[in-house]
Amino acid sequence: MGETGDRIGGGPGSGPTLAPARVSPQRLLSGIGSLAIQWAKAMGSRVLATAGTPHKVVRSIELGVDIAINYREEDFVTSVWEGTQGHGADVILDIVGAPYLTRNVRALAPDGRLVMIGGDVSPTVLGIGVLMAKRASVTATTLRSRSHLQKAEIVDAVRTNLWPMVADGRVRPVVDSLVPMDCAAQAHQLLADGGVVGKVVLTP
Repeated sequence: MGETGDRIGGGPGSGPTLAPARVSPQRLLSGIGSLAIQWAKAMGSRVLATAGTPHKVVRSIELGVDIAINYREEDFVTSVWEGTQGHGADVILDIVGAPYLTRNVRALAPDGRLVMIGGDVSPTVLGIGVLMAKRASVTATTLRSRSHLQKAEIVDAVRTNLWPMVADGRVRPVVDSLVPMDCAAQAHQLLADGGVVGKVVLTP
């Protein structure tokens, strides 16, 4: 996670909780993070999320986040526990990886789930005792190595479970900037600067 990630979390009786896991500096509001926030809200979850700038904290609230945590100014584990009245996060979506593994597990609620979908894959230590005490689980997944059949099944599931929310406007693509194709270097610079909210789209 480095100083990069996003998290969505929720409390008792609020449905599954997600925590847009932190991705790269200030990527709570990346394409994945902005989708996760909207999807979780559409499913009735209470959402906590982290961001690295005041601007991104504001934008996350505009997207529906219940509690936005500036991870440069606050300890997100403490903030998750306080924001859920001591319950913890039922689900954490993590796109950062090894450096935040221990803290992610600490932020989980009993029976919580940490879902890792990318990030730093360096060797790290997992506190099995804490995991067992919480009856929690850690799952890692990736799309790239799946078979064509599995990918087709995922597309069907997206069409069934997510696409109706896109059709009725509950989930919308978040586009930060439109950049002409011949200015692709400018698009890369926007991403490198870390101020992007959503996607940068290259146009003809």
